[in-house]
Amino acid sequence: MALTTLSSCTEPSIQESPSSLISQPSVQELLTAVDERNVDAVLPFLSDSNQVIQELAFAHTASLEGESLMAALSNVDSQQAIYALGQQRDSALRPVLFEKLLLLKDPVLLEEVCVAIAKSSDSLQMETLIPYLKKNCQANYMRAAFHAIPSKADLNAVLPTAIEELSCDKIINRLYAAHFLSRSKKHNLAPFAAELFDAWNAQDDIDIKIALSLAFRNCPHPETAGFLNRELLAQGDERVRINLLRSCIALDVCEENVLLELLKDEAPGMAMAAGKQLGRQGWTESNDNTLRTMELHFEGDLARKQAILQHAADDQTTYDALVDMASLEQDQYKKAAILKVMQHSPEAANYISLHLDASLPKVIQTTAIDALFAMKQQNALPIDFNFNAALNEGIATQDEGVLAAIGSYLQSADASEFQEQEGLLREQLALLTIPKEVETYNEIVKAINHLYGDSLETVTPDFNHPIDWKLLSSLGDTISCQIKTSAGTIRLDLYPLMAPGSVASFIELASAGFYDGKFYHRVVPNFVVQAGCPRGDGWGGVDYSIRSEFGLHDYRTGSIGMASAGKDTESCQWFITHSPTPHLNGRYSIFGEVTAGMDVVRRTQVGTQIQQITIN
Repeated sequence: MALTTLSSCTEPSIQESPSSLISQPSVQELLTAVDERNVDAVLPFLSDSNQVIQELAFAHTASLEGESLMAALSNVDSQQAIYALGQQRDSALRPVLFEKLLLLKDPVLLEEVCVAIAKSSDSLQMETLIPYLKKNCQANYMRAAFHAIPSKADLNAVLPTAIEELSCDKIINRLYAAHFLSRSKKHNLAPFAAELFDAWNAQDDIDIKIALSLAFRNCPHPETAGFLNRELLAQGDERVRINLLRSCIALDVCEENVLLELLKDEAPGMAMAAGKQLGRQGWTESNDNTLRTMELHFEGDLARKQAILQHAADDQTTYDALVDMASLEQDQYKKAAILKVMQHSPEAANYISLHLDASLPKVIQTTAIDALFAMKQQNALPIDFNFNAALNEGIATQDEGVLAAIGSYLQSADASEFQEQEGLLREQLALLTIPKEVETYNEIVKAINHLYGDSLETVTPDFNHPIDWKLLSSLGDTISCQIKTSAGTIRLDLYPLMAPGSVASFIELASAGFYDGKFYHRVVPNFVVQAGCPRGDGWGGVDYSIRSEFGLHDYRTGSIGMASAGKDTESCQWFITHSPTPHLNGRYSIFGEVTAGMDVVRRTQVGTQIQQITIN
């Protein structure tokens, strides 16, 4: 398969040669220089006489930084070079980018320039760029607007253009318009309700419908509530239904009887989301008997029982039953789910704090500290509960996951409440190891800076764990593998030319049996399923790190990406996307895609076990 299989439709094509490219010495020399962040060694490849090598070099510049590289790229009018400039997210590059905007005529290059400008500014006024693009080219300017959302830009003036683009002839324009409207949470789309309903009814592309279904959360129109509840029961694709439900929840217009129907949904993510919402908003007396006849145990699907458990968690009888279940439950993920439900009961604080015990499974410990933090934030702790004592117990576990959770929470906490923890936190910081515990280290650093006014630096691991070229050379430019799980088998293709470090590490670990017996610890419906954590809770890694590998590639349905705690901190965790997720583009390394078994990916739940990964 060509390197560009996962790239945007306008990316220059890098075709495979008859023999494996990944085994060629010049390719390995180039990609080693990229992996080592040796910009001086990469620069000559940008003018290599072999066009394939040259294009491969440009394809990998987005992973690099440095003034000499940026100077070289500034003089090149190619999509890859402009994309790499945007990846710097550096306002100092805006003059170069604006000059290109004035001089270039190619709509593809103009689009990439605008995306780069959007990434490179905190105060971008896209209103000045959108009219220019509409007048002078046929570029997909909504892609640029989408990438400007994280900035502080006021994009309200772009809304009419985004609505107009929903009826554009080009699917890619409609897709980014839908993503723009769904991703931003600051816009009021009620004035455009009629146009949104029309676009919805006219839309037959499932990816666009997935994105557009989330845009309705920004549309507090009188007709939106009825529309959402009707469509929740009418739509067949679970990813669309999940986003429609999220819009319903955001607008607080969920109809109880609709939630009851969704609680029976075959998609576990839908059932779980509906159950949580029922637990939050409660239910009427007419449905009380129906729900309370649900079995109060966990022999089966937790998703369909969460509503009754969460809603009744403050009932003494239910609380006592939850304690009994938690005491007897052997499955760590089911037990963690019970603790999460118990956080809705104030009297559960002492019981939950008992699970800050280093002898218990990691996921139990981190769930316990998370539950206590949630209770603290919601003012749901009993008056006589000593939160600081529980926090000290958590620190005393010296567990990297518990410490990371504590650090994350304390970054926004009232400094006056946590002065006694200063010495404990500094002591633990000195004990953490890099690169294995880099995420925990950085979370604690940020907490110390916030609480005690320090200016400690977060760290990025030094280069370690070089790419195993002998391994990759023996496998070729496209590597097939399969993941056998308790939910079924998923087949993958991995692309070493796109992400050699990520692919080599994944294969090394898989071949050694590292992933066998591990669990999917994170499942976000219509987003990702994530696995590979040796702890089982998402806070674990191996004793080495690999580098980020960015390029002009898009996250689509079934893309495989590396989990990360920041650039060049990747380790052993990876995820698979349920649907297109353009906000991940250029932020997380893509190293493969699912070729068969997306139905298994959609059935995957927290606790689904990886039985074996086989490299074909």
